[in-house]
Amino acid sequence: MRHGILGTPTLLALMAAPSAQAQCVECSMQNFNSTLSGITTYNTNVDRVQEGERRAHDRRARAASAPAGTAAASLEDRVLDAVMAPLLVEADRRVATDGKAAAEAWYVAAGRELGGKAGSLMPEYRRRVAADGQANAESWYVAAAGELSRRYIQSGH
Repeated sequence: MRHGILGTPTLLALMAAPSAQAQCVECSMQNFNSTLSGITTYNTNVDRVQEGERRAHDRRARAASAPAGTAAASLEDRVLDAVMAPLLVEADRRVATDGKAAAEAWYVAAGRELGGKAGSLMPEYRRRVAADGQANAESWYVAAAGELSRRYIQSGH
């Protein structure tokens, strides 16, 4: 039996190839999964930003309601504010230039990176507590953490 111009190998290859419709469904599923993944990542980033803003608001509310003569904020709160305040200003600027999604993604990434860097200042803070006292060491730590943010922004990150 003759198969004409196509020949047996070509017919076998065509039969083995998935149909165009099946390929289209597979591509659609890949696009759907990619889109779903992007939406999930975006929502996660938005949740992180909103949680950070809520915590900052709660800290400020506690500080405002603290009785006179008490410490307004813990060292952790002051360091967090020193790191995040410049980032919030930069994120607001980036919303205008890059859009809200890009600015929020940048804010989350910057906060994560700078949080680790601020934590790495702890050995020096402890050394300064022993050498210079608690108050001086805390002042240094807050200032150094804030400087990390300013340098990060100035470096073009």
